[in-house]
Amino acid sequence: LAYVIYTSGSTGRPKGVGVPHGALAMHVRATGALYGTGEETRELHFLSFAFDGAHERWMVPLAFGGAIVLRDQGLWSAEETRDALARHRVTHAGFPPAYLAQLAEWVESAGDPPPVQVYSFGGEAMPRAGFEAVKRALRPQALINGYGPTEAVIS
Repeated sequence: LAYVIYTSGSTGRPKGVGVPHGALAMHVRATGALYGTGEETRELHFLSFAFDGAHERWMVPLAFGGAIVLRDQGLWSAEETRDALARHRVTHAGFPPAYLAQLAEWVESAGDPPPVQVYSFGGEAMPRAGFEAVKRALRPQALINGYGPTEAVIS
């Protein structure tokens, strides 16, 4: 096993899920290819390590020679996040949908979207209005629903 993570999945009851190395490696390779990950990739690691999607977000850039930008433990405002994305020339970032929608709202009012090419989101549903706001304000090349990485790598 690479790791065990607890997830409620569709049942609402937590269960331990063992993620094997081979399935995880295959998932990382496929995700990196899909997301256009390479040596120039700079991923903001925003998600909690207790969330299954967080592991995908740090493993993929490293597997493809990219870099990870770590945030501190504070909860950043949308303005602080936008500034960090620009300052560190972040190309890829993953957020919970509600936070991503707040970031889009702030950028839409302030202007000047950060240079992020690929946004991913997961952990909860993304309302249509939030999805449209992200596309309009942040103007990513790709917007990916990354929900379910643990379930996707079960062999």
